[in-house]
Amino acid sequence: MKEMVLNTSDKKEKESKLLNTGLNSKVLDIIIRLIETGIHPRALSEVVYKMKQTLKASYVNKNMVE
Repeated sequence: MKEMVLNTSDKKEKESKLLNTGLNSKVLDIIIRLIETGIHPRALSEVVYKMKQTLKASYVNKNMVE
C-alpha cells in the first residue's frame, strides 16, 4: 500500500513538472481533494495563481528592502 501511495505521489510530481505548475505533490494533493469536494476547478486555479503572484511580489519586495 505504501508503495502505491509513493507511485501516485511520484506521478503527481512528474505531472506537475511536466505542466510547469511549480506546485509540489502536497499542494497538488490538497488541490485534488478540493476539486473532489466540489470546488470549481477554474475558480481554484485563479486563487492559486493569485496566491503565487502575491508570494512572488512579496519575495521581490522583501529583497528590494534589504
